Amino acid sequence: MAFIQDAGFDILSTILGLQDVTLTGTADATPGVYHITALAGLAKTNLASLGALSTSLATGSLWAALNNTTGATITISSVAVGTGANAGTFTVTLTTTAPPYPAGVGDKVSINLVGPTELTTGNVPGYESLGPALITHN
Repeated sequence: MAFIQDAGFDILSTILGLQDVTLTGTADATPGVYHITALAGLAKTNLASLGALSTSLATGSLWAALNNTTGATITISSVAVGTGANAGTFTVTLTTTAPPYPAGVGDKVSINLVGPTELTTGNVPGYESLGPALITHN
């Protein structure tokens, strides 16, 4: 923007960037099941409460899971919009075969969204993750 003298329009309100998504998570009592909260933008909008957008995000291909110690990819079995006590979250279920699923005491899983291009392809345009939720494995 430092090189634009007169764009002919209000550049700051017309050209919009990606909204940052902050991910946090908790482990369920069931091994391999995690509840991820995704809050977007300055308003901290809960993406799990946005109807069609939350339905689009409830797709395993839009998420990534890693063994935080080894960096190995963990297969995501399913993703669903949380219900009941888990409303407002995405329930991410991982395959618990070790390895790559962590087995050590205190080891963590890393659960993140894929990149903005893949999110746009998956009908979730305009968002990017600020980084993964790190959760001690269950």
